[in-house]
Amino acid sequence: MKNNLLFISLLVFVNSVVYSQKDYYVSKSNDTIKGRILSFKSNRVIFDIDGNEKSITHEEIKDIHVNDFSKIKKAAGIQVEKPESGFAHVYFFRPYLYVGSALGCKILYNENNFINIKTNTCFVHKIKAGEIHKYEKYSAFKKSKNKIEINAVDGKIYFIRGVYGISEVGVSTNGSFGVGNKTSIKLDDSEDNFLKILSMKKISPKI
Repeated sequence: MKNNLLFISLLVFVNSVVYSQKDYYVSKSNDTIKGRILSFKSNRVIFDIDGNEKSITHEEIKDIHVNDFSKIKKAAGIQVEKPESGFAHVYFFRPYLYVGSALGCKILYNENNFINIKTNTCFVHKIKAGEIHKYEKYSAFKKSKNKIEINAVDGKIYFIRGVYGISEVGVSTNGSFGVGNKTSIKLDDSEDNFLKILSMKKISPKI
């Protein structure tokens, strides 16, 4: 009898471990659905549930957990997580857009070279809480007006999105007058940002 109880306990334990290692998402109705994530798209997630492939839109998802990024095709491997005590997180991302996709979006941090938010890339910056952190879109012109200041709150998550915008006109750093296409950055508090981060394909390179 003891051997049977031991076997049943072991079976329950093994099944619980296997089950807990699956990916899962929480629906807007608070149902938890476990399976395997196959890929992330710009507005949906492709999920394998008991051998059946299902396309789930961002609007259907409240939360999501990825067990192993190495098994997902073309994923940068960044998941939005709660910051550790004394820190805040800033997530940079730039969803794919055909128009302007070849243009870089170079960012300065506290007036120093930082990262280039290329299309379909993302980056997480862990910053100290209680301090002011300054981000600026690099411009070939003398003065960039595209700046973001974050007075970091302990445990808070911020999202900065790279976007393609209107042409830039002004005097360049070498004194010549010029016109150029423009990328810019903005704070973004969209509800599905954590899913957009997951759909990015690469880490934004440092500059």
